Amino acid sequence: MDRDVKNDMIAAWRCLAAFLIYPVTVFPGLHALGLLVSSLCVPLDAWSPEGALSNLLLGLPAIAAIAALWCSVVVPLPVLAGNRRLFVLAASGLMAGLVLEALFLRAGLRGGFGPTFRMTVARVWLFFAPPVVGLVNLYLLIRASLASQGESVADPIEAMATRLSAYPRHHLPESPARAPVVLRPFRPGGPG
Repeated sequence: MDRDVKNDMIAAWRCLAAFLIYPVTVFPGLHALGLLVSSLCVPLDAWSPEGALSNLLLGLPAIAAIAALWCSVVVPLPVLAGNRRLFVLAASGLMAGLVLEALFLRAGLRGGFGPTFRMTVARVWLFFAPPVVGLVNLYLLIRASLASQGESVADPIEAMATRLSAYPRHHLPESPARAPVVLRPFRPGGPG
């Protein structure tokens, strides 16, 4: 029963998270995608390689962070935590998204928010919902990774020996009842 409630809560969180990150996908995500596509337009007369590189470096991290955010919402957390490569990609993308969002908010606080600026529901949704979703998903991802590491891991040599009967016995670890090793110091001119 407890496991069913936990699964229902995670499913409800995933639905809420998808709802919360939808605006950041539409507005900044399409702009970042436009920057990424425009970075491929170097052969055009109006573009310089510096402008294309600038567009690539502005669009690629944003697209990667949004992709990691959606990946952490859509893909089940045990799948992400169980595969090392997926875990690294998702966790680093979520952290990059949090850094980008912090830089974005800092720049907005320094220059864009004047006395006439009004905080509407749409702006709160656009500016503050993605970092909250990123933090919660990063926390859940790390918890799922720790839970998957807590399971017993078989010794690879012993597991291989049980699968392969032709495995040479002198390569297998011996019984734990071995005699301890006694180290003797080397003395030049000693017996030998």
